[in-house]
Amino acid sequence: MTLAAIKAFYNERNIGIYNAFLLFNLTIICYYFFKILIFRFKNIFIGLVYLLGVVYIIIKNLVFKDYGLFDSIGFSSLSAITVLFSLFYYRQILKKIDDTVIYYTLDFWIISALFTYNLGAFLIFLSFYFLTDRIIDSYSDSERDLLTLLWGLHNILLFISSIVLIFGNIWRRFRKK
Repeated sequence: MTLAAIKAFYNERNIGIYNAFLLFNLTIICYYFFKILIFRFKNIFIGLVYLLGVVYIIIKNLVFKDYGLFDSIGFSSLSAITVLFSLFYYRQILKKIDDTVIYYTLDFWIISALFTYNLGAFLIFLSFYFLTDRIIDSYSDSERDLLTLLWGLHNILLFISSIVLIFGNIWRRFRKK
């Protein structure tokens, strides 16, 4: 992400970096939830999600060579997948009630942060696609301000999810003592 920011600062194209970041995020999210989720068809389901995501990224980047705009569809799909996996996790912990306090587990706080960020990011990524598709020809100052506001909301969501993760980690450590 630092490299993408540096390229943007010097007005260089950074879409390829975002596309690689999408593949990296897809890999990490699928691997993480593969390790913590427990249900009958987990291997098939998460493997299929990962495979479809990789095929999408390959087709978009290598076949169509689509480096024009930020891949809102890919990132919104990843956000939707992350929200879905998070809901599977919440269902899993609610189904298996035992003496473990979920607030003391790091997984709960990580997934709560992921859920918080991705639920809002899904809507932001989709609206970004809708807005850029409609205004790509005109792109006035007011439209640029609207897209800047949208990314500002995205950064606020990222900040809130970071606070959730930090709070959860502090809470966990404080309660274990």
